[in-house]
Amino acid sequence: ACEAATDDGRQLDDSDAEDDTGLEKPVDEQGDGDTAGEGDEDSAGCSKMDILFVIDDSGSMDCEQRMLGQAFPGFIDVLEQYSNANASKISYRVGVTSTGRSISYKEKTGWPFGEMPFDSVGMDGRLATGAGMSNPWIDGPGDQAQIASQFSQIANLGTQGPGYEMPLEAMRMAIEQTANGEINEGFLRDDALFIAVVITDEDDCSRTDNNFSRPSANIENCLVPEPDPGLESLGIYMDYLDQKFGGEDQYVFVSIAAQHDCSGDSYPVKCGATDQYPGARKAIRLEDFVTNYVNGGSNDTGLFADICTSDMPEALAQSLEKMEFACSRFCGVI
Repeated sequence: ACEAATDDGRQLDDSDAEDDTGLEKPVDEQGDGDTAGEGDEDSAGCSKMDILFVIDDSGSMDCEQRMLGQAFPGFIDVLEQYSNANASKISYRVGVTSTGRSISYKEKTGWPFGEMPFDSVGMDGRLATGAGMSNPWIDGPGDQAQIASQFSQIANLGTQGPGYEMPLEAMRMAIEQTANGEINEGFLRDDALFIAVVITDEDDCSRTDNNFSRPSANIENCLVPEPDPGLESLGIYMDYLDQKFGGEDQYVFVSIAAQHDCSGDSYPVKCGATDQYPGARKAIRLEDFVTNYVNGGSNDTGLFADICTSDMPEALAQSLEKMEFACSRFCGVI
């Protein structure tokens, strides 16, 4: 039952697979939309998905957060139509946390100031909650308008979060805090496919220490002009996900970040006409993680979508394709 299903019969038909939100709906060769698990009679497939959004809440992310909220109803519309041989509808769960850790550090800013102290307060993996929500996550299928409204609340994290983004560590902290007695208890289900979606206009600077000093006067990137000492190895996060979810093909990791430096005037695409902080900085570590670590670098269950295009619906549509493929060959907890 745990042999991977093939990708046959899961092709998108451009003529009828797009709804009015701009998101493509998966269809099979017969056109009936029931694609999960096709291609392998022994594939169990998934009946549940637990989706964690890790959203940058630094000062430049206001417009991108609003874009995500606007694109989310189309994302949910597609999720609501998922079905497989084991369930009439895929049960999905959506939680949101930020990319920020609570840390204190010193930054070399150059003469005459020397090292400047910074204190950042982050969500530390805590899931956001909104008005009328009994849990810090959203459960579906359900009332799509209500689900979209709730997501808009929890995804609008604001822009007062840390500017030293650590999405991989925030993801790990959110997962760890789903244990009994922890603040996110109950979010993850043992028999659900796990999906992480990171959305940021910076690179990953994940580390686990505190009260550290950054050697560079360049506060824009933790790798340029030289890597900050103390950055956590990307292999640590790959191993963590593999061990936590029972194998490298038992989860999906999506990064919606910059595929190249599109900050300032170097790339004219803006999030919107009123965007005060256009563009994004190349996410070197996140691209490396998706390309060379997730699923052994096979790109089967990893996606690195470009935030520079300002096309959030397209990025979420690409994410759904990865989720559908992973669902079709999901085996559950080992």
